[in-house]
Amino acid sequence: TNSDIKRSENIDKYLMRYSLYSIESDEMLNIRALSRIKPLKYQFDPHYYAYGGGYLYPLGIWFFTLKKIGIIHTGNLKWMMENPGEVEKIYRYGRAFVLIAFLVSALIFYNLICTFQRPSIALLATIAYISTPALIMFSIIMKPHAYALIWCNLALFILFQSWKIQRISNKNIALIGVSTGFAVGSILTYGIFALFVWFGLLYLVITSKIKANVLFIVPLVSVVT
Repeated sequence: TNSDIKRSENIDKYLMRYSLYSIESDEMLNIRALSRIKPLKYQFDPHYYAYGGGYLYPLGIWFFTLKKIGIIHTGNLKWMMENPGEVEKIYRYGRAFVLIAFLVSALIFYNLICTFQRPSIALLATIAYISTPALIMFSIIMKPHAYALIWCNLALFILFQSWKIQRISNKNIALIGVSTGFAVGSILTYGIFALFVWFGLLYLVITSKIKANVLFIVPLVSVVT
């Protein structure tokens, strides 16, 4: 009811959100999820599953490293309210993590296009890739959508390399599985990408000498990942 809403909201909550949240409301959910993970107590459940461990755990390692070398600092809720500048740094470096991953994905994308096109065409395609408005937006906020492209492009790169040479090594089978697992494990919408990879492998099985067992091994490695 309206009276319940009025009782639940007050100036302290407004100030807390102003100090701790960013303009992208979902960004703070990353920090909330990571705050629930306590490795020393073997508690790895973030109790938040919109974003998966393929993204949250690497992000946590990134923050852990930055904290160890003194770039960022963390504390309890009271400390964070008293140090909004430090909270801002956490958001800033979290976005940097996603941006770095996206730029690496662009390098992989360039090499991917080079497998079947001239370097000049690959460069134009990469420029188009990094200029896409949606990717620009998602590459500068702390969400897994642009981050996961590093794993998507790696899986596609190996897939196209295998198509080019008409064979696939056991190492590359494992890498495709791990990459696909990390992509889907970052955010479930990339499950559609996993299907695309599987059908790509099916095409290779039908048109080349690649063994059919890859169609079972890659999904298994992905699930384990």
